[in-house]
Amino acid sequence: MIYTMQSSSSIGANATVSNTLSGQLYERPPYDCYGTLFVTGSATGLFAQINVNSVAVSDEVAMNAQNRIPVVPDDMLMTGWEAPAGGLIQLKFRNSTGGALTAAWKITLEVAQ
Repeated sequence: MIYTMQSSSSIGANATVSNTLSGQLYERPPYDCYGTLFVTGSATGLFAQINVNSVAVSDEVAMNAQNRIPVVPDDMLMTGWEAPAGGLIQLKFRNSTGGALTAAWKITLEVAQ
């Protein structure tokens, strides 16, 4: 089974949004899962990071500037990270520019077998 979350977030100039997934249904997965993150930005200067249970899964990674919803598999940024049942998934965005930018994102969670 695969669970999906998808939306877009506005990130202000030189700002960080620490938990984009707050309030999402699968922010805490119901089963042990493997996650995949797809992202695009409205312009150069956006960075993404995934944390699970307050532990960084990756360093901040620069996002591409396609200015559209993510296309699978072209806009895959990180895959294969573990998300335990009930664990908190946090998607962090940082804008390094002087203007507001938009991050479009999609997370798929595949139940571990």
